[in-house]
Amino acid sequence: MFLSGRLCTSHQRLATIHIHSLSVEGVGFFVQNIKPRVGDTLTIAFSLDDAAETYIVDEIVICYVNNGKVGAKFLASHGYNPEIDYYLMELSNKDSNE
Repeated sequence: MFLSGRLCTSHQRLATIHIHSLSVEGVGFFVQNIKPRVGDTLTIAFSLDDAAETYIVDEIVICYVNNGKVGAKFLASHGYNPEIDYYLMELSNKDSNE
């Protein structure tokens, strides 16, 4: 998996990101030009590579940072994101059929 997206604050776009892992609970991505810190709360925006190009916008909290590699959790206050779950189930079904 390799999706592109944006990392933002509520007021401005901070950086382009490259997502390397995704789950219903969180996301892993690479970022350059900024240094997020563990505990930062930011907004992430990206499109899934499904047929509908589903657009996801959610708040995340940074949990891990190491040389531009970042791990973050989706904030539970926004609830469960069924679009991500459906996307991951479709990926899993596609992989098992190959």
